[in-house]
Amino acid sequence: MRGVLLFTALVLFTSQPTPATEPGQQEPSLLKVAIPKTDDRIPLLSEPQWIIPAQNLPPTFHLEKSNNCVTIAKHQGRLFTAWRSAPTHFASDQTKMFIMSSPNEGKTWDEEKIISLGSDVREPSLVSFRGKLIFSFFQGEANPFTFAPRRMLRTIRDEKGSWSDLSAFGPPGEVPWEMKVFQNQLYMTSYSGDHYSAGMSNIEVHFNVSKDGMVWRPANEKIPVVYRGGVSEVGFDFSDDGTLWAITRNEDGDSSGWGSHVVSSGHHGIDAWEFPKRSDPARFDSPRMFRHRGDLYVIARRNLAGAFDRGFAFLPVVIRKWVNLVYYSFTLKRTALYRLDRATRQMVWLFDFPSAGDNAFPSIVQTGADEFLVANYSSPILQKDDSWITGQLSSRGTGIYLVRLNF
Repeated sequence: MRGVLLFTALVLFTSQPTPATEPGQQEPSLLKVAIPKTDDRIPLLSEPQWIIPAQNLPPTFHLEKSNNCVTIAKHQGRLFTAWRSAPTHFASDQTKMFIMSSPNEGKTWDEEKIISLGSDVREPSLVSFRGKLIFSFFQGEANPFTFAPRRMLRTIRDEKGSWSDLSAFGPPGEVPWEMKVFQNQLYMTSYSGDHYSAGMSNIEVHFNVSKDGMVWRPANEKIPVVYRGGVSEVGFDFSDDGTLWAITRNEDGDSSGWGSHVVSSGHHGIDAWEFPKRSDPARFDSPRMFRHRGDLYVIARRNLAGAFDRGFAFLPVVIRKWVNLVYYSFTLKRTALYRLDRATRQMVWLFDFPSAGDNAFPSIVQTGADEFLVANYSSPILQKDDSWITGQLSSRGTGIYLVRLNF
């Protein structure tokens, strides 16, 4: 059924004009997007530093047009960046992962590793943990009309700068989403199951923990699956009292509806996860959560057309699911910063990042008590009227930038 959506997009896309701009080649006036600081709980946003594509990349890096799925980490005094590069947003056997590092915040870059498996690769994550730099991702089939994860893979960088051979971890078909260090342990949300199925989905969400970054187990051995239904991506963090808070992407729908859930669980996620009876009809794609001085924030994709769930309660649920998906693909998107109001369990929109067309796969690193470095990808920001699917298929591609949040 995902193929139906992509085929529809391809037909409609052929009539789109092709402006001359590319990522990183923006008008200077559009780069001046700094948000004035009016509230200590609303950070100041810097202007973007476009790093991909750029003239200072390692000479062995030969990029495709679509550069997305970015992850960053600070490790041993260097800034590490990894990302997916492919002809379009969709699966391809030409997809590669590039890893590079910089000793000077991106003024110069050194090659670390190129991963090319002749298949699709996505959802990269760089984590500095217990002296190791761990890079993980999932390998999928190369067919652009399906979503078919094969396995999770990882490689470890040693103190001398060498990367280990790729090794598989976790059950086949599982997809990693967010990894986070909290109180000397590494936590991960992941999912598995029939995503984008023709009928109602039965996706399993997992919440695992590791003491060494290598061996994973469920945070609660008695609850190896914290959710079943239409949720895939789950962004999470912990409040000061150790309560887990999370935001879900309920794209495939479940008995609560479609859109998203704000979820909580006591004792570092060990308690049963508390889901609302009804989904928020808004959808927050690629959610990443972070903590600052007692508040929790989320960076995620925002739909300018409003709710993901269009209603249509008179339709059979399977048809309603695909109406939501198709409509959503042809609307405008931005990457946005939200504050999570835990009292009301609502996402409070603060502002948008520079973004247009295809955008939103944020990665966040805290660089000071009140400063965070954020990486993200976007279509050329001049293309503000491009729909999500237009950006995903456009020959203009997508680029990657860094911005800073200062509270």
